[in-house]
Amino acid sequence: MGLRESPWHAKTCALLAMNYHPLAPRRLFALALLATAGSLPAADDTWNKTSGTNGWDNPANWVSGTQFPNGVSDIANVNINFSAAPTINLNQPITVGTLNLGDSNTAYYAVTLNAGTAGTLTFDSFTGTALMARTVTVSPGVTDILNVPVAIYAPLNVSLPWVNSAYGIRLNGLVSGFYGIQLQCPSMPAANTSIA
Repeated sequence: MGLRESPWHAKTCALLAMNYHPLAPRRLFALALLATAGSLPAADDTWNKTSGTNGWDNPANWVSGTQFPNGVSDIANVNINFSAAPTINLNQPITVGTLNLGDSNTAYYAVTLNAGTAGTLTFDSFTGTALMARTVTVSPGVTDILNVPVAIYAPLNVSLPWVNSAYGIRLNGLVSGFYGIQLQCPSMPAANTSIA
C-alpha cells in the first residue's frame, strides 16, 4: 500500500524543508504532536436511541453522552435492541474505522442511515483496514440501508453473518475513494457469493 498524498503530508514536507526560523522549535513540537496523533486511542461508542429519527452528531444519542464517533479508526456500535426501525441522520461529514450494525432482538428492525444536512460517511483506519459489520444473525428479509455518500480511504471489509440471501446492507449513495470492498460471509455457500 502506497503513501496517500494528503494536505497534512504536503504541509509536513514543507515544514521539514524550511530553514531555521525563531519559531522552528514550536513547529517541530507541533509536528511531533501530529506524528503521534495516529497512536491515540480511537473513540468507541454505542448508539442509545431504540427508535425514531435522531442525529448522529448529537452526543446525547450515544452512551458516552459526551462525544459521537467521528474520527479515523473510531468505532460506532449501532447494534442495540431496537423497539422500532431507527433512522439516523448524519448531518455532517462523519469518519469511522468500524461501523457495527444490527438489532440484538429477535424481532429485527432495520437501521437506516441518512445524510441529513450535508452528511457523508467515510471509512478510514490507522490500522490499515476498516470494517462495516452486521454483528447479529437476523431474520430473513431485513436490510440495513445507508442513504448517504460513502468514501473509502482504507480497504473496507463488509462482514455479514449468513442466514440466507434475503437480507444484507444496501449502499444507496455514491461510493468513492481509493480502496475497494471485500465481502466476508464466513458460512455463506459458495453459490451465493455475489454483490448486487
